[in-house]
Amino acid sequence: MPKFFLLLIIPTVLFAQDRNIQTSEFGEEDQLSEDSITFHEYVSLNENKVYDIEIIVFAYNQTLPNYKTYTNKIIYDDSEALELQPKPEDIDFLKQNLIGDNENEIKNVNDISTQPETNLTVPIDDIEEDQYVLTWFQHQPEYYKLTSIWDRLIKNDNITPLIHQSWRQIETPFDNPTYVKLNNIIPDENTIDNDKLNNVENDINDDLKFTHDIQNDISEEVVDDDMLGYYPDFTVTGMVALSQGRFMHFGHKLNLIRRYLDENNENQQMVFSLSERKQLKTDELHYFDSPWFGSIVKITEYTGEEQLGEDDEE
Repeated sequence: MPKFFLLLIIPTVLFAQDRNIQTSEFGEEDQLSEDSITFHEYVSLNENKVYDIEIIVFAYNQTLPNYKTYTNKIIYDDSEALELQPKPEDIDFLKQNLIGDNENEIKNVNDISTQPETNLTVPIDDIEEDQYVLTWFQHQPEYYKLTSIWDRLIKNDNITPLIHQSWRQIETPFDNPTYVKLNNIIPDENTIDNDKLNNVENDINDDLKFTHDIQNDISEEVVDDDMLGYYPDFTVTGMVALSQGRFMHFGHKLNLIRRYLDENNENQQMVFSLSERKQLKTDELHYFDSPWFGSIVKITEYTGEEQLGEDDEE
């Protein structure tokens, strides 16, 4: 019983906060945003809500279903999702006292190719002071707030922790959310040698490749190793999105890939999915679950106040 193990890790009261929250499947309105989002973009805190998102993705260690009767789930296309990077060292988390309607000043702030000024001022006669916050970047691990939960998951024999990631972003619309790419694929790895494949037959081609971006032309009805490329066991791919309508929602479009040997002792992959989206509140832990893997999510609104460690980095 997967949920039983999580209840041993996270206090029951945290899950009780979500009892009355509605869960819904993704519909046609959940298309990827076509708007171009600039990475490391400064936004006005007077005009936008800014959030820190932290997520842990884990898998349950249990016997896989019978591959003869199990149908692989759809592989979600994450090619349009944002692949966030850490904050460049030469720019600040926060800019004080910028004029909200000064187009040239805003343009200069978002031009990270130039060295940013650190002491911009606003004349007294000008408009209300504003703060400009850097968004769309990954936090460094030292800023994570769920590290203690991650450490407890590592010690749990019934669970395999897979991803722990945090980033800062603005809110995006409910009917057209901006998705952030999430995976544990080893970066910059283009090929894999046979001696790295666990329990893989010698006749597997030497040029099997990791698939970083799922091909757009893959049929939703077919999941084939030859089309998808090779995934190691316990690979997670896909994307997640924070959206805001009348209420705040967080949604997943994630796949878990597990390896198994078929009756001919050939290495195959089994594909599971997590497509849950539900309403949530800030500053609370939220639990998303499927029979084979799940996630723990915390959303924190950033108000422009000093945060531990940020000023020390500059």
